[in-house]
Amino acid sequence: MKNTLKLITFLLLFPLSIFAQVDISAYASSLSDSQKQELIQKYGDQIPKTETTTTSNPQLIRPNNSQSLLEKELNKIENEMPEKDQIEADAKIVPWMSKKERSHEKSKNELKQFGYNIFEQNLNKPFNITNIPVGEDYILGPDDNLIIRIWGKLEEKLEVTIDNNGFIYIPKVGNVTISGETFGNAKKIIKKELEQFYVNFDLSVTMGRLRTMKVFILGEVQQPGAYDVSSLSTLVMSLYVAGGPNKTGSLRNIILKRNNKIVKKVDLYEYLLNGDRFQDPKLHAFDTIFVPTIGDIIKIEGKAKRPGIFEMKSKTNAYDAIETFGGGFSPFSYTKNIQIERIINNEKVSLIDKENNNIANLNKSLKKLILKNGDTIKIFPILKTKHNFVSIEGHISRAGSYALKKNMTVEALIKKAENLQKGAYKEKIDLYRYISPENKKIISLNLTKESDLNFKLQEWDIVKIHSKSEVFGTETITIEGFTNKAGEYQLIEGASLKDALFWAGLKNNASLVNIEVYRSNDGSESIFSFTKEDIFENKKTFQLKNNDLIIINADIDSSKKSMIQLTGEIKYPGKYIAKKGESLNSIIQRAGGFTEKAFLKGVVFKRTSIKKHIDTGQKIILEEEQKRLVYDQSKIKNGTKVNRDSIEFLQSSIENNRGRLILDFDKTPSSFGNSILVENDDTLDIPQIPSSVQIIGGVINPGAILYAPNLNIVHYIEKSGGYSEFAVHNRIYSINANGSITLNPKKINRGDTLYIPEEIKYQWDWLKIVTDTSKILFNFAYVFSILN
Repeated sequence: MKNTLKLITFLLLFPLSIFAQVDISAYASSLSDSQKQELIQKYGDQIPKTETTTTSNPQLIRPNNSQSLLEKELNKIENEMPEKDQIEADAKIVPWMSKKERSHEKSKNELKQFGYNIFEQNLNKPFNITNIPVGEDYILGPDDNLIIRIWGKLEEKLEVTIDNNGFIYIPKVGNVTISGETFGNAKKIIKKELEQFYVNFDLSVTMGRLRTMKVFILGEVQQPGAYDVSSLSTLVMSLYVAGGPNKTGSLRNIILKRNNKIVKKVDLYEYLLNGDRFQDPKLHAFDTIFVPTIGDIIKIEGKAKRPGIFEMKSKTNAYDAIETFGGGFSPFSYTKNIQIERIINNEKVSLIDKENNNIANLNKSLKKLILKNGDTIKIFPILKTKHNFVSIEGHISRAGSYALKKNMTVEALIKKAENLQKGAYKEKIDLYRYISPENKKIISLNLTKESDLNFKLQEWDIVKIHSKSEVFGTETITIEGFTNKAGEYQLIEGASLKDALFWAGLKNNASLVNIEVYRSNDGSESIFSFTKEDIFENKKTFQLKNNDLIIINADIDSSKKSMIQLTGEIKYPGKYIAKKGESLNSIIQRAGGFTEKAFLKGVVFKRTSIKKHIDTGQKIILEEEQKRLVYDQSKIKNGTKVNRDSIEFLQSSIENNRGRLILDFDKTPSSFGNSILVENDDTLDIPQIPSSVQIIGGVINPGAILYAPNLNIVHYIEKSGGYSEFAVHNRIYSINANGSITLNPKKINRGDTLYIPEEIKYQWDWLKIVTDTSKILFNFAYVFSILN
């Protein structure tokens, strides 16, 4: 079965593959001389030549985001040349079209029935008229709404509706008969009635909501049925409401019935083609619109102004069909031959050709041809292939296409294009010449030779002028480093290093102390160094060469600014810019010095470089202690209570120690910070003199204890209630005011914080342990019994 399917597929595809390989040149070569002459007389130079010399297209190198004029011209001509699969040997007329035109024609060949599309856009939209201005001759009737405005001695606005008896009711006046009157007379009638009761007034009457009436729309319409339409509706408006006739409904024989009598037969072609409003009569209540089935149809294909499918009402000749239905021939119509396809006895399709070299004679012939139902009129397009031109592109002043004159030479074409541009390479230009509709060849010419300048051009020739940079490459230099526009630059003849710096534009932090140029020639390498004076002040300039690399380095000192933030007990706290090599002491003096309350042993000096790269010993000790407490607390869960304050204190101390530089205070405030050079983002915080010592961790009552000089650690532990149950007696830390940490300190200073670690002692929940163990043993015994 599988092999059978493969065989069927091959047999189906095989003829297509053979047809796809048909060559125009081969076809033309197969014709006899008389056949060739007949085709030439009919189609002129559209018949391809039969040269057999072929060359492949040259491979063009170009940027990815652009297309050369040469390629555009080649593609343009290729698209306009005849296509080989257009040839049909058994046809009298086969119009040759470009690929683009064939695609366009294919979409246009999807013909539509004329006239039906005007209703399509309103299929899903309500279409009714109930509130518009009406003419003076409009006849009023029941359900019409009037708006009466009265002014003067009487101010009133009335909105009245005509009832089924033809009356409107006006207060004090009563019923007024107005049905059957024109809208223009309504004002006079109403004013006359009001004048019996009022004086010195005026009024206006406007139309409000129009009355609706019932009409019936039947036959070949999209949505047949009964519809309520406004009293101003016409036949076409009402057809909109029903979605219009469907494709099997007639547009040329629509019947309007009133009281079971045919009032009018409407031809919508007259309305659509000629704007005849008599083909759009006004409707009365209970009118019937009937759309019968469509009559005889014809098609007009191709280059008519209005191709489509049309309905014939009576005998119609081919000329009238083209002029009336199709709008006449377009400027692109090939009028030497019009073809009619006709269905014969519902069995076969026959072709009728109307050929004539004279348009008047063609029209006479078309008038004699009476069309039949199902006929198709084909109007072929003229060939859009341009003739009698040549093109030039490349390094030329005015690239483009030019008319081909008799015996036109390459030199004449160059002069027409206003001569070569500077830098054009004359020794080799390329001329692309078509030798068949599908193939072209390249001819190389040398413009320095007289014979090549006088080379004669042919139709569709394309001349390509190269530049020297295309042939030999563009000489460049590269600029890197601290410039505004670093990158590769074309090397201009005579350009110097100074010129290159102006091209790239130096940044304000670029260094002019040591600018380097790297040069590599024939395997040897050289590096040249220059200063600002070398480049800008010396008369002798450094000339650049192809592939030179210029490197501009940064001046770090020019861009480096150091800023420090001073806070706390200083006279003028804030941000200060430090000069290069300025000390911390100098900044403090600029800020007015310390206040009387300044506690210099407790200054907090932080530096960003320390925060990023250095973990101090103090920070490591604090982090290890914090990890121990957190780890043990997570293990014991609900066991021994751990002082949460200890963990929070340690975390706070760790944060305070990030980037902190420990300073040892000497007893001379005026020399504080003399040896420290300021760096960018330094901060200095000077606290007030503290009056207490802080104790945290394993004591009964941790907190602040008033500082007492010359007393040891025992004093502060006793003041805190003594050791707690879990206190570690032999390991006590003093976090000193300057940020350092002392183990088991002998002396306590003002502002120090004492930290007493605690041991972790576990309290076991034996009941829970026994219960969990029993469950494990039971499950094990159960599994063992199953396995056995």
